[in-house]
Amino acid sequence: MRIAYLLTSLGIGGAERQVISLAERMAARGHSVKLVVLLPLQNEEWPTDLSVVHLDMRKSPLGVVPALLCGRSVLRDFQPDVVHSHTFPANMAARALRLLGPTTTVLSTIHNVYEGGPLRTIAYRLSDHLCLYTTAVSEAVARRSIDSGAVLQRKCSVVTNGIDTEEFAPDPDRRAEFRAQMLANDDFIWLAAGRIVPAKDYPNLLRAFAHTISACPQTQLWIAGEATYPARNQLQALIHKHGLTDRVELLGLRRDMPALLDAADAFVLASAWEGMPLALGEA
Repeated sequence: MRIAYLLTSLGIGGAERQVISLAERMAARGHSVKLVVLLPLQNEEWPTDLSVVHLDMRKSPLGVVPALLCGRSVLRDFQPDVVHSHTFPANMAARALRLLGPTTTVLSTIHNVYEGGPLRTIAYRLSDHLCLYTTAVSEAVARRSIDSGAVLQRKCSVVTNGIDTEEFAPDPDRRAEFRAQMLANDDFIWLAAGRIVPAKDYPNLLRAFAHTISACPQTQLWIAGEATYPARNQLQALIHKHGLTDRVELLGLRRDMPALLDAADAFVLASAWEGMPLALGEA
């Protein structure tokens, strides 16, 4: 089978990682696979040896149309049996590409209980006839999508995210080594992971951690996640406001999550909304 995976970016995020893992597994099974990415090349992306095409889409009519025409050309050359799209922008692009041709089977995957405002729900509903089937990464995502009218119940089912359990198997030696590197000492370490964006609700996590510190002073909070400078500065200001400067570590973008999870004593998820958080599954 020839499968084109359409996604918004290859940036360091859970949905992106999941799509790459899925595509690589399908390629290992002998299928012909291509990754088609809407956005231009990012500064930080998940690595892969698969064939990747960036459509260089920009957020304007003048940027969307050329990208879709480029995507149509890519699909005509590749001639996929299936286009499997992930997240709202890519799901809409896959359906638009089906209108532009060549006609091919489109499958959509929804990764979050909140895909945006009512206009996005209407867009899903109006374009549903262009998609053969929709999968959701959790029961909550499926129910929200069906109840809102974005997806028909008969055309939706749950396919949860997969975790490579061997990659995340605990390693006592790695734990000891990494805790020494991080100067954890005998502190109890909480680990949070995810981009510094509103959905992750880190301000709420810091408020909760301030209460934790007052009861259990020998505690640290590590936050692993990519952040823009404004978002990082805002988070640092909150850390200072709550008097947590020497108790909270902003680790930035990390590619060593198994080691971080080994070193930590507990994982904390503070998100305001999620679909099926990959970081929680890995923990």
